Amino acid sequence: MRKSVLVLLFTLLAIVVTACRISSGSIHESDVNNDQPESTQDKISYDFKSEAYTYKDSITVRYPQIINLNDQDKQMKLNEMIKKRAYGYLDNYSTEDMDTFSLDLNYKVKFKSEHFLSIQFSGYTYDEGAAHPNDIFYSINIDMDKSVALKLKDMVDIDEEFVTEFREGELQSTINEQRSTLNEWTDQEWISMLKDADSRESGISSYLTNDSLGISVEVPHAVGDHAELEISYDEIKQKMNSDIQSKLRGDITP
Repeated sequence: MRKSVLVLLFTLLAIVVTACRISSGSIHESDVNNDQPESTQDKISYDFKSEAYTYKDSITVRYPQIINLNDQDKQMKLNEMIKKRAYGYLDNYSTEDMDTFSLDLNYKVKFKSEHFLSIQFSGYTYDEGAAHPNDIFYSINIDMDKSVALKLKDMVDIDEEFVTEFREGELQSTINEQRSTLNEWTDQEWISMLKDADSRESGISSYLTNDSLGISVEVPHAVGDHAELEISYDEIKQKMNSDIQSKLRGDITP
């Protein structure tokens, strides 16, 4: 009888301890990003922490910073790249203009591996006296091996065939009118604009996901300010940079 009571007490104690551990657990960015399969997550040797820049009550810019990377110099360089890109929208304003607009920017890590990191920044901004706020979207893609930012033209061969795949990409919105706005430009105009994607002056950004290349373009405010289309890697395998394609295949294959 005494033995049975002791077993019961130890069982109850184990349950209580387990519950306490769960309730006190902390959530990091890597814990909440479920865009990639566990097999890919297991290969990643770094994590993230969130940081934010605020100005009065009107401007907030949130962005991730890499932690736990073995190479601290590399980590510092990559974090500076991410921070600079996150602050990118503020470059449109002088210090004197900071009191004339509001900005609320968040981020999402869309893809992460030992070779590549892709981060989206999105939110809204409002200029004093404007008729309405605007949604904004931009991104950064990083080659983790070379510690450089990748533009769309670095990842794919941009020609008329690629433009066709882009036009037929999977729209990430329920606003179907966004697709019709793509027809306002010719293939040659799209080639020129896509080759300039991910530059400071361009309204076009690219990003990586587990199975697709995403492209965000500016559209009229009436249909959402920006539209994202995603193209399966399989659909553009003949257009992709062979080295990038090979590394991506290794990253997403269990």
